Amino acid sequence: MADYYINVSRSLVYQGTMQPGDRLATEAEVSQFQRGTLGITVKDYENRVQKYLDDTANEKGYDDIYTCIGYKGDPDPVFNAEATTAQAWRSTVWRKAQEILNKAVSDEIPPPTYDELIAELPVIEWPVVATE
Repeated sequence: MADYYINVSRSLVYQGTMQPGDRLATEAEVSQFQRGTLGITVKDYENRVQKYLDDTANEKGYDDIYTCIGYKGDPDPVFNAEATTAQAWRSTVWRKAQEILNKAVSDEIPPPTYDELIAELPVIEWPVVATE
């Protein structure tokens, strides 16, 4: 393998002449850079999971997941059912995301791309509630 170097900000892997303050990149860092996952923090992944939750609720007409869940206990049976479902789903999404991220942090798996992470998360099954 040709030598690759990583810059001091740990966000760019390059070939060529090593610059002052940079160092030789590890194979894992080169792989992460090539996959687009180098420099992504756990917080970055968590923000992407939150966006997935909010976007899914938004597709159903809610501002975000919090607004949706706020309807739990609502006298309207549709809003109540959707809120109850969304709340349970949110928990399963976060559990699965934490499982994946813990494996990545402990080097059991390579850090996933954002798309790979989202593809592994549960998909909500919105309830069908009969209305009068």
